Amino acid sequence: MASTTPPVIFSPRRRLAARRRALVDGYEEMRDFDRLSLRLVEPLRVLRMVHFAAWIARRWEDAAFPRTFCCAATRLCAN
Repeated sequence: MASTTPPVIFSPRRRLAARRRALVDGYEEMRDFDRLSLRLVEPLRVLRMVHFAAWIARRWEDAAFPRTFCCAATRLCAN
Protein backbone atom coordinates (compact mmCIF):
# COMPACT_ATOMS: atom_id res chain seq x y z
CA MET A 1 0.00 0.00 0.00
CA ALA A 2 1.37 3.41 -0.94
CA SER A 3 1.91 6.01 1.70
CA THR A 4 -0.24 9.13 1.44
CA THR A 5 2.05 11.14 3.70
CA PRO A 6 3.79 13.90 1.73
CA PRO A 7 7.58 13.83 1.86
CA VAL A 8 9.23 16.12 4.36
CA ILE A 9 10.84 18.99 2.50
CA PHE A 10 13.46 20.85 4.43
CA SER A 11 14.06 24.51 3.78
CA PRO A 12 17.66 25.49 2.98
CA ARG A 13 18.00 26.94 6.48
CA ARG A 14 16.77 23.72 8.12
CA ARG A 15 18.99 21.63 5.88
CA LEU A 16 22.01 23.76 6.79
CA ALA A 17 21.17 23.51 10.49
CA ALA A 18 20.90 19.73 10.21
CA ARG A 19 24.25 19.51 8.42
CA ARG A 20 25.86 21.77 11.02
CA ARG A 21 24.45 19.65 13.85
CA ALA A 22 25.78 16.49 12.20
CA LEU A 23 29.21 18.08 11.79
CA VAL A 24 29.35 19.25 15.41
CA ASP A 25 28.04 15.91 16.69
CA GLY A 26 30.72 14.09 14.72
CA TYR A 27 33.39 16.48 15.99
CA GLU A 28 32.23 15.95 19.57
CA GLU A 29 32.85 12.24 19.23
CA MET A 30 36.56 13.13 19.28
CA ARG A 31 36.77 16.40 21.25
CA ASP A 32 34.64 18.86 23.17
CA PHE A 33 33.20 21.69 21.10
CA ASP A 34 32.22 25.12 22.38
CA ARG A 35 28.91 25.67 20.59
CA LEU A 36 29.09 29.41 21.31
CA SER A 37 31.79 29.59 18.67
CA LEU A 38 29.11 28.85 16.03
CA ARG A 39 28.15 32.52 16.36
CA LEU A 40 31.37 33.30 14.48
CA VAL A 41 30.39 31.35 11.36
CA GLU A 42 28.49 34.15 9.60
CA PRO A 43 30.87 37.02 10.50
CA LEU A 44 33.83 34.94 9.33
CA ARG A 45 31.97 34.01 6.14
CA VAL A 46 31.38 37.71 5.40
CA LEU A 47 35.03 38.47 6.16
CA ARG A 48 36.08 35.79 3.66
CA MET A 49 33.86 37.34 0.95
CA VAL A 50 35.22 40.83 1.64
CA HIS A 51 38.78 39.50 1.54
CA PHE A 52 38.09 37.78 -1.79
CA ALA A 53 36.55 40.95 -3.27
CA ALA A 54 39.61 42.94 -2.15
CA TRP A 55 41.90 40.33 -3.70
CA ILE A 56 40.04 40.66 -7.01
CA ALA A 57 40.24 44.46 -6.83
CA ARG A 58 44.02 44.32 -6.25
CA ARG A 59 44.50 41.94 -9.18
CA TRP A 60 42.04 43.56 -11.58
CA GLU A 61 44.68 45.43 -13.61
CA ASP A 62 47.12 42.50 -13.63
CA ALA A 63 47.54 41.28 -17.23
CA ALA A 64 47.35 37.65 -16.12
CA PHE A 65 44.02 38.12 -14.34
CA PRO A 66 41.73 38.04 -17.41
CA ARG A 67 43.50 34.97 -18.83
CA THR A 68 43.36 33.07 -15.56
CA PHE A 69 40.00 34.23 -14.22
CA CYS A 70 38.13 35.09 -17.42
CA CYS A 71 34.80 33.78 -16.15
CA ALA A 72 35.06 35.87 -12.95
CA ALA A 73 36.00 38.96 -14.95
CA THR A 74 33.07 38.40 -17.33
CA ARG A 75 30.55 37.97 -14.50
CA LEU A 76 31.87 41.01 -12.63
CA CYS A 77 31.80 43.20 -15.72
CA ALA A 78 28.28 42.06 -16.64
CA ASN A 79 26.79 43.60 -13.48
